Amino acid sequence: MILVIRISGCVDISAEVRETLSRIKLRRKYSATLLKPTPENIKLLNKIRSYVAFGTVDNETLKKLIEKRGQP
Repeated sequence: MILVIRISGCVDISAEVRETLSRIKLRRKYSATLLKPTPENIKLLNKIRSYVAFGTVDNETLKKLIEKRGQP
């Protein structure tokens, strides 16, 4: 799995990039989502690479993230 975190706000972003971020549910700064490493998703990441940070995530880290998300 690829973890994608949005690191840039919405000022001076083209409509195409804004639409791509919205499609993968990265609508706010510092939000994160998981993507499967498919060729289509890699193309999307290359298009928005200036606005996000991404990398592969191991199962242990993924489990910790899911556990923290459930806590208030």
